[in-house]
Parts: sequence; C-alpha cells; structure tokens
Amino acid sequence: MNNQMIPVSFHGDELALIDHDGEPFVAMRPVVEGMGLDWKSQWRRLSGERFSSSVVEMTTVAQDGKPREMTCLPLRKLTGWLLTVNANKVNPVIKDKIIAYQNECDDALWDYWTEGFAVNQRAAGQDFAQGAFREFQTTKAEVLEGVVKVNASMMELGSIYGLEGNQLRLYVNRAVEKQTGIAPMALLGITNLINDDQEMHYTATEIGKKYRMSANSMNKLLATVGLQRRFEYRQGKYRWELLPDGRKHAVILDTTKRHGDGTPVQQIRWKESVMQVLKHHANKLKGTAGLHVVRG
Repeated sequence: MNNQMIPVSFHGDELALIDHDGEPFVAMRPVVEGMGLDWKSQWRRLSGERFSSSVVEMTTVAQDGKPREMTCLPLRKLTGWLLTVNANKVNPVIKDKIIAYQNECDDALWDYWTEGFAVNQRAAGQDFAQGAFREFQTTKAEVLEGVVKVNASMMELGSIYGLEGNQLRLYVNRAVEKQTGIAPMALLGITNLINDDQEMHYTATEIGKKYRMSANSMNKLLATVGLQRRFEYRQGKYRWELLPDGRKHAVILDTTKRHGDGTPVQQIRWKESVMQVLKHHANKLKGTAGLHVVRG
C-alpha cells in the first residue's frame, strides 16, 4: 500500500493516517485545524529545524477518490510536536487533554533521565501514539481484506466479458485501483507481467530500425501490405488502426499516457510473425517510391 489514507478512530477523535512505505504518517493539517490552531503558523513550525528532516509532502488518495497534497509527519514524531503546542491557543474543548498529555510527557522525560527508565502507569494500550499505531495496523489489515475481495469480484466480472491472461490481470488492476484507490500490482511491487505467448512485440520504430527505415516509412509499408490504415478519429487528429489481417500479427496495448477524457492512449505492437509478411511482400514493393525493400 503506498500513500493510502486510512481514517483511524482513537479516543473519540479521528486521525488521518497514511501508509507510506510501511510506516504510518499523520496528515497534519486536519489535526492542526481540528485543534483550533492556525495552519500557516504550525506549517512553519513543522518546516523548521526540529521537524524538517521528518516532514514529508506527499500526494494521497482521499476518501472521495481525489488526490490531495498533504504535509505529513511520522506518527512516532507526533508526540514531539504536541509538546510544542501552546495549550492556551487550542480549542477549549481539548485544552485539558493537551495539558495533561504534556505534563505526562514532562514526567516521563524526567524519569528517563534521572532514573534510567520511565513507566506508563496507565493500562497497556492507552498511550496515544501506540494505540493509534495498533488501530492503524488493524485498519490497514481490513483495507487489504477489502482489496482482495474487490479483486476477486473484478476477476470474475472480467472473465464473464471474455478477458483472460494478462489482459484480464491489467484490467482488474485498473478496476480495483479505481474502486479502492489501491493498485494491487503496485502493492505487490509488480512492474510488468510475463507475456502470455512468450513472443516479442515490436513498435513500428523498432521494426524500422532493423531495416534502416524511419517509423513513418515503416508504418506506410505496413499500411501498403494491408495490415493497418491511417484513421482520422477526430478532426485533424490521426492514428494507425489495425485491419483484419493486421490483427493476426499485432496486439493493442494500453499505455500509461492518457487522453483528455482520461482513457489510456493505445499503442500497436507487432508480433515477430509480421517480419514474414513483410518479406513475402518485399518483391512486390521494389518499385514503390519512397519505400525500402525488406531483405531477410
């Protein structure tokens, strides 16, 4: 899970914790404003020398599914920040809680330096940071369980519509991310999938280099042999589109680039079998102006 916001309920309050590389971070602005403090002044304090090495600016996925820029502090540093808060400036409702907490921290630090250790007199599990961390771990496990269930449902749905192999896995990965804000492949550290048919796929540029041709010339050659056509999909906008014979020798991949409407930009990748098609048509193309002869 990466930069996924997880709301955690603790002592009647809600912390917005973020799982960042396996460590819980606190989204600080909701905490600061919830205490009735001025965010700008606290942000300057967080950016100061004491916390600057710990503060992380990260993009998170909020509960509404939209990305948010958040100033975050490791949960283990939250207690240190609370000690810097002027209790007279916080919301009166929580003033006594903050003062009691700060006094307890003072006593614990004194005991540590004078006695060599500090004892929490309260029942185990009641410390603010430790309790929030345990709640974070529990909530994270519940989120992961939910991701697994959504993933299974999407696998079943994709199979109904005829998807299989890597195509099914990639579509499911995108669907789960859209539903939960978590991409299972990224969660598992998977950056690529082993090709189903173990056959190399090439762009027109890569094929062109084999025959000392530009990508444009190779695309024209592929069109000449009846594998693709240049299609105007919007006024003044063109792309290459596979013809029926071309579908036997190519695959269409979704890239990480996006159109204005959010749909992925697609790319044609050619199978090795297209080389034989080009060789077969080489003699017919010898006299074609502007095209090179393909020799095998």
